Amino acid sequence: MKQEIELLHSFALTDFKSRHRGSALGFLWLLLTPCILLLIYTFVFGIVFERSFDKPNSHSIFDYAIGLFIGISIFQIFSNSIATTPHSIIGKPNFIKKIKFPLHILPISTVLSGSVVALVNLGLITLISIITFNSVGFRILYIVPVVLTSIFFACSIGLLLSAISVYLRDVVQMSSFLNLALMFSSGIFYLPEEIPPSYHTFLKFNPIIHLVDIARKIILWNEQFSYLLLFLLSIISVLCLFISYRIFLYMKSSFPDAI
Repeated sequence: MKQEIELLHSFALTDFKSRHRGSALGFLWLLLTPCILLLIYTFVFGIVFERSFDKPNSHSIFDYAIGLFIGISIFQIFSNSIATTPHSIIGKPNFIKKIKFPLHILPISTVLSGSVVALVNLGLITLISIITFNSVGFRILYIVPVVLTSIFFACSIGLLLSAISVYLRDVVQMSSFLNLALMFSSGIFYLPEEIPPSYHTFLKFNPIIHLVDIARKIILWNEQFSYLLLFLLSIISVLCLFISYRIFLYMKSSFPDAI
């Protein structure tokens, strides 16, 4: 177990460093990217389209941009998993031949390294929200289980996609379309109550919608949210991770024949 944790840390760190290798500003992009995106969202949605969420005292040019940015930050954890994990196994065929190597480390480390950017974004937007709206409260602590639940779901997706892509390489090409469909069905650009009832019947099973909504209530509005819902999502994410891990181990034995 200790060895797997060390491997996970090593691979996640290596993958994270490789994302900024060769750039002039290096890790400074971790702060520059969210700041630039926030300025763009503020101008486009807050100034040009004058959008805002239908919330009391939430009609400034920043409210919609910040709410949108919170949604995108949570979604980044999932989108990174979908975009990168299909390559994690097939991109390292030499590791498949090592019988004792824990292959599940590869997709999980990829998810964790990609989640760092989302964590930095959420930290920055939380600070901006506190300064701008003075909305800090004890509920801010609940952003931790929201993020952990998102990461567990993302790891579940990553394990399944990385295993399936060994047999079906089309998963790599399909990942971009899956990300696009998921982005518009995850409540990033709208509130859950704005979804028409006929569509809400199906979209309510998308955990990202609920995680984004809870994150906004915590960071942006300091509102009461359903603790039971967050608890259930956390339990479901752990179960999904366990099930996907067992499926991955079952499929792992035939990886050498498929590569």
